[in-house]
Amino acid sequence: SASPPPPPPSSLPSPPPPPRRRKGARREEQAAAPVQLAPLLPTALNYALFMAASSNSRYQLVNSLEGRCIGLLPAGGRVPVSACVRFLNNYLGSASWIWWARKRGLQ
Repeated sequence: SASPPPPPPSSLPSPPPPPRRRKGARREEQAAAPVQLAPLLPTALNYALFMAASSNSRYQLVNSLEGRCIGLLPAGGRVPVSACVRFLNNYLGSASWIWWARKRGLQ
């Protein structure tokens, strides 16, 4: 009872190829470096000042615009115009905060 002979070399499975480096892997390795966070207390105080000055003013403008002007539009145009005004208000608020934080050295 002899053992079966080994298979010929051509029928052996080839080893799997080495893993390919994923696109963007270098970026991920660099991203693993420690990131410096913004200082907590100055950021919080500046955000509170920003919200008091900017957010309330923008809200008052949007609210008065909607209260006085949106009612003059035809019924089918009120919701889209209101949505656009609110979207622009949101965008301007975000852009203003970025400007405010950069101006004060928080970003």
